[in-house]
Parts: sequence; C-alpha cells; structure tokens
Amino acid sequence: MKLRVIYDDRKAVSNEIAAFVSVGEYGSIVFRQKALRSRVQALCHARAWEFSHVSDQLTLAEVRRGVAHERGCRVLWLPASLAPLDDDSTANQMERMLLVDGACVGTGLGTGVAPGSGLSAFGGGSVDLFDQAARGEPIAAPDCFVDVAPAFVDVADLTNLVDYLSGALGARHFNTVKRSAGNIVKFSRNKAKIKAEHDYFHLLPPAMKRWLVMPFDYSETELGASYTMERLMLLDMGQQWINGGMRAEEFRRFLQDIFRFIDERPRRKLEKGRARANFDALYRTKVSERLKELQGLEIAGFINDMVKSATGWPGLAAVFERYHALVDRVADAIPDYECIAHGDACFSNILYDRRTRMLKLIDPKGAVTQDELYADPMYDVAKLSHSILGGYDFITNGLYDITLGADLRLHLHTPEAMYSDYARLFIDELCARGLDPRAVRLFEASLFLSMLPLHRDRPRNVLAFVLVAIDILREVENHSHE
Repeated sequence: MKLRVIYDDRKAVSNEIAAFVSVGEYGSIVFRQKALRSRVQALCHARAWEFSHVSDQLTLAEVRRGVAHERGCRVLWLPASLAPLDDDSTANQMERMLLVDGACVGTGLGTGVAPGSGLSAFGGGSVDLFDQAARGEPIAAPDCFVDVAPAFVDVADLTNLVDYLSGALGARHFNTVKRSAGNIVKFSRNKAKIKAEHDYFHLLPPAMKRWLVMPFDYSETELGASYTMERLMLLDMGQQWINGGMRAEEFRRFLQDIFRFIDERPRRKLEKGRARANFDALYRTKVSERLKELQGLEIAGFINDMVKSATGWPGLAAVFERYHALVDRVADAIPDYECIAHGDACFSNILYDRRTRMLKLIDPKGAVTQDELYADPMYDVAKLSHSILGGYDFITNGLYDITLGADLRLHLHTPEAMYSDYARLFIDELCARGLDPRAVRLFEASLFLSMLPLHRDRPRNVLAFVLVAIDILREVENHSHE
C-alpha cells in the first residue's frame, strides 16, 4: 500500500512565535541541526513514505488532485506546527495512524476527545476528509484515535516552543545532558571537568554569581561525575541566532547586556613576565598542542589534502604557522592585567530573554581555585566573536555549504553574511572599549584552530572550521597595515 504524508506548512507563524525565531513558517524552525520540515521529510524517506510539502494554495490544489485518484493509498495529514519529539517514537505513531483502517485522529495534544491538533489519517480518494483537514476542521466521527502526545509537541504554543528548543543543546561525545521539567543534570566521564564547572560558580565573588545559573548536587561515581542546574525556560542565543530570532535593535540591547558582564569582570594586575607566559600558554601552546592532537587522527590526512589542493595554502601546518606569525605581531600589546573569565562565552552557553533582558551564562571553563577563575580578558570577547563574526553556530548546526568554485578553491557559505548590521554593532562595541577588532579576530582564529580535534565526530565541521580560520588570517593580514 502506498503511504503518503502531507506536511501542511501554510499556517503563518504568529507574531509571538516569530519574535523568537523570525521565520515565516513552522517548518523552517531549526532544531538539532535540521529544519523541522527536513526532519519530517528525512523520517518519511527512510521508511519509503511519500512526502508532500504543502506551502500555499497552489501546492495544496496539486496534492489534492493526486490524493483524489489514489484510492489504494493511506494519507496522513500533518500540520507543520507539530514538531517531532523523537524520530523513532514519532515514526511509530505516524505508522500506526497510516496503517489502521478508516479515518483516524491523533489525540493527546489538546483538550477533548478530538482535539484540534489537525493530525489525521484517511484513505486516498477521501476528498471530503482532505478538504476538512485543509480547513483545519477535526473529523467529526473518526473510526479510531491514536495518542500522539509522546511523539509530537505543538510549537505554535510559545511555552511549548521555548521548552522544545531549550532542550536542543546537543551533548558532545564526552558528556551527556538529561532534562526534566525543572532541572538539568550534566554528566561526564571527565570528573575533573565537571567538578571544575561546579566549583567555578561557588568560587565567584557574590556580585558575579548573578550572571550564571547555579550548579548544585555535585556527585561522583566510578563512571563519572554530575551536577544539577535549574532549567530556565530561556532559549540560548545559539538557537535564537540560527533561527533569526532577533531584530537588529534587539541584538544591540543583547550586546549591551553581555558587554555589561564583560565590563564587570573583576581584574587583577599582572607583572609583565607572568602576563607573557599566560598569553603564550593560551594562544600559542594550546593551539600547537591541538595541532599535534589533530595530526594523530585519521581525518588529519584528508583535511590536509583538501587544504593543500583547494585553498591555495601549502597544507594544514602552513595555516598554523601563519597564525603563529600573526600572533607574534600582537604579543607586545598584551594587557598588564587578567580578569575573571567565563572561558566559553559562545552563544550556546548564553541564555537570553529579549523581552525581560534576562541573561544567564552556563557551562563555564571551570575552576577549583581562586587563581583559576582568571584568564586573558580577550578570551571571552573572542568567544563572542566566533559566534557573531565566525558563524560558529551555523556550522555546528549544519547550516552551511562548502562548494568548489570556478577557481577550483573551496568556499564556505554560512548565513552570517546576512547579518552585516549585527556584525557592525559588535565591532562598534569593541571599538568603544578600545579593543582592536583585528586582534579579536586573530584570537577568534585560535579558537577555530584549537577546536579541530574536539569535533572529530563531525569531520565536515572540522574542514569548515579550517576554512573559517583561513579567511580570518587573510582578513587580519590584509588589514594589518591600515
């Protein structure tokens, strides 16, 4: 029997929802590296179900003509505002509705016996039921009901959307994150790292604790360590950024708020030799060690070959050599102080509510002593830059392309080119504080180079990070004499 899923993406996103994600249709909302529409489509293709995307009245009429002649077919009508919770459970519930006889209604997502979720299944040729579904009318007397609450969430509801997307922080290969209605439990085999993240908060001066979500209930087992945090119903900036959830004026206010954290970080003086040693450890030794770690991985040869043959650079080592040469040029401008630093202030670690301007940081670098709270003052700024200027969040969410141009060179394409006004606002904030944007970008390049071996589970991202670093180094070098 032919099985067809009709994905109805005609309903416009409400103004309330658009304020968070700034997309015109629900199917374009990005969750865990995929647009919701692409996630459902992949789910259907994996099971050889036909997928029909209805985006307007024209495509609706075209699909209707096809269904009218498919009497040996079963049809599932799926509104795009129903987001899949889990691929397997979602597919199982969809299959149940597709394979049962008669007209079927999905329940559990609203109130009453036949909630107005719009999820229904019926036989091909049932034009009347097709038209009812298209009008958003529930089937009056369905032959069966299937509870789909474990499989979908209605993201047309703002609370549901925030709850859904706030769970989108993908756990890396070295840790796991478990969520409940009120708490988040972070676990890792790396006990020292988890303890340092937990202790960092409790070592902070009282005035700085307001910027972070408090960790508690630290525990260790033979397998690893964990701590618990309150789960705030706030979207991280990474999710808001990739979903276009902020207008330029709202982003300007966000920058004011995050730079308030940057400006309030307590400082302490450093003698010159100590400052130079810290600088070298962070921007030289760390980068060199990560290159050695990368060279021990199988993907290093593939990445090196692509860099050598399609970037105009002699190879991966040459990229690192150029970086170190450029770092030499800024080494004499090392500040004579260090400050308390978050250590990983990328967008995915910043929770933010644009309406109330509540800002909370999570997942700091960690510290088990007071001294370990302090770091180079530029490091947190560089972390912001690699999200704002470097496209880090687009890359980690798979929202980029790598193409081979007419010049036989690899080119990375990320949406941040659309955010030129936002980039200008960020650069203005840097300049207002006397920070050199070229130096910030150079330190940003150190982040992309340092993270290469850490993303070995996604080799394509490793190549993308190399291409970003190359672009930054070219930019810094081209403007070094201005």
